[in-house]
Amino acid sequence: QVFDSAARGLLRVEELEDQGQALANVFILRLLENVDEREITYMLKATSQSEMKRWMTSLAPNRRTKFVSLTSRLLDCPQMQCVHSYVAQEPDELSLELADILNILDKTDDGWIFGERLHDQEKGWFPSSVGEEILNPEIRTQNLKECFRVHKSEDGSQNKDRRKLGSRTRQ
Repeated sequence: QVFDSAARGLLRVEELEDQGQALANVFILRLLENVDEREITYMLKATSQSEMKRWMTSLAPNRRTKFVSLTSRLLDCPQMQCVHSYVAQEPDELSLELADILNILDKTDDGWIFGERLHDQEKGWFPSSVGEEILNPEIRTQNLKECFRVHKSEDGSQNKDRRKLGSRTRQ
């Protein structure tokens, strides 16, 4: 049963500071403007930390848009390498192939990681058991530099293809 609604861009989520066991896995959902044109705040409780974080990620505006997240672009962002392939079971999960390199954006205490695959910037949740954290900061930096180099060359070739296409249509 739906008891309230708002446009996705008008949702805000916020994790409560650790308030003890009674408020464990509780988060705030704020509708900046609901169907009655009022601001409403709801306090929601999830069954686990990973469920709470997954709801918060799902409710955040523009979660499917590719954007430059500050966390994932820092030169020393935590990273992991996939050592077991994983097939996503839910829409907010990320399928992984052996040897995928990922930036770790968030972790839960119950074994889930929210990460961004470096080669295509796809984001999603996956179990921590499928990867090993890359502890060497030089290797993490090298991974990011290689990712930037590949994306820069892809962007350059796409622009060159557009210029070629444009010159053909003008002739």
